[in-house]
Amino acid sequence: FAKNSFSASEEHLQRLKAESINKIQEMNARVAEFQILLEDHEHALQHHAEELLNRSTKYDLVVCQQRIDHCAIKDKVDKDFKELQETVTWQSSQLEVLGYGKSFGGGAGGLGGGQAVYTSSRSGTMD
Repeated sequence: FAKNSFSASEEHLQRLKAESINKIQEMNARVAEFQILLEDHEHALQHHAEELLNRSTKYDLVVCQQRIDHCAIKDKVDKDFKELQETVTWQSSQLEVLGYGKSFGGGAGGLGGGQAVYTSSRSGTMD
């Protein structure tokens, strides 16, 4: 009885093994098909994305131009603001010198008759 049962179990195991191998091979073939399909879809999506990127409308160009113009204006304002800041700093230092000189009775603060001379790195023209 044990020998018969053992051989029956062996046969059952062999059939199960063969069926499992077939199922795994089928599954492997289907996964390979899905991979090919996904690669094809990905390739098509890449082409669509390239087409969308290549289709720039006039509106897009105008928006980009406005952004560039806005940045250019910001750069000019920053430059002008820096020049104003330098002028205010210079004037503050001159007022401190004058105030320091007057507090000790020196009058003009050592600048020669109260005349402050302004020298700047600017060209003197206003843009």
